[in-house]
Amino acid sequence: MKMRIKVGLMALLACLMTIPDQGIGALVSRQRSLFTEQQKVMGHAAEAMKAHHDRHGEYPREWRQLSVNWYGWPTLQNRDLWQPKNCQFVYKIVAADRDHFLIQALGWEDRPIAEIREGMKKPMDLPGAEIKLKKLDADTPEPKLFLPVAAAAMRAARENGALRYPAEWKLLKITYSAIPYRTYSLGIHPNESDTEDWRPRGCRYRYVITQADRDHFLIEAKGRAGTVEYEIRDGMTEAKFLRNPNTSANIIE
Repeated sequence: MKMRIKVGLMALLACLMTIPDQGIGALVSRQRSLFTEQQKVMGHAAEAMKAHHDRHGEYPREWRQLSVNWYGWPTLQNRDLWQPKNCQFVYKIVAADRDHFLIQALGWEDRPIAEIREGMKKPMDLPGAEIKLKKLDADTPEPKLFLPVAAAAMRAARENGALRYPAEWKLLKITYSAIPYRTYSLGIHPNESDTEDWRPRGCRYRYVITQADRDHFLIEAKGRAGTVEYEIRDGMTEAKFLRNPNTSANIIE
C-alpha cells in the first residue's frame, strides 16, 4: 500500500513538472511566460523533429506529421502553421528536408521573432526581437509624445485607403511603449479588446478616440480621475494642453 502511494505521488510530481508556465499574475510574470513559451514549445518541437528524423531519415514538413504535445497535439489542419492551445504565438515550419529544418515563432503581423534549427539546443531571437531602448524626453509630458504618434497612424490609415478615420484602436497599425520592450511584449500594439480606449505599455494616461468619421478625428488623453488633459485632432501635429496636470495625481498604477 505504501509503495503504491509513493509511486502515485512520484507520478503526480512528474506531471506537475511538465506543465508549462502560464504567466498568471502581473505583467512582468506574463512577459516572462511569453519568453518561456518560445523556449519550451520550440525546444519540444526540435526534440520531436530529431526523433522523427531518427525513425524516418528526414524531417517532417508539416506539424500534423510530428509527434509533439503541448496542451494537445497538432490536428490534421495543422500543416506548416500551429498555434498550440493557451499559446500567444503561431509556430511555422519554414523548411524541412532530409538534413535540415527551420521552425520560427511568429509575432505581431506574422513577423518572425525567434527561430530554431537542427543542432540548436534553444531558440534564437531574430533581429527586431531584441529589447528596444526608447529614450523619452523626461521633461515632455507623456501625451505630447504619444498623441502625435497616434495622429500620424490615423492619417496613414486614411492615406492607405480607409474610407474614414478608424474609430477603434484595434483598427490602427501603431506601436508604442513608454518603457523598454521586445517585439512580442504585451501592450505595445492595440489588441482585439482595445476599442475606443487604450493605455499603451508603460503609459500613465489612457487614450480615447472620442470622434472618428470621414473628415475628422479627436483623441483625448485622460488622467487617473478621468479628466481630459490633452487632445489632438485632424490637422494638428502637436497635442493641445487643456489644463495643468497634477503629475502625482495622474499616475495610473
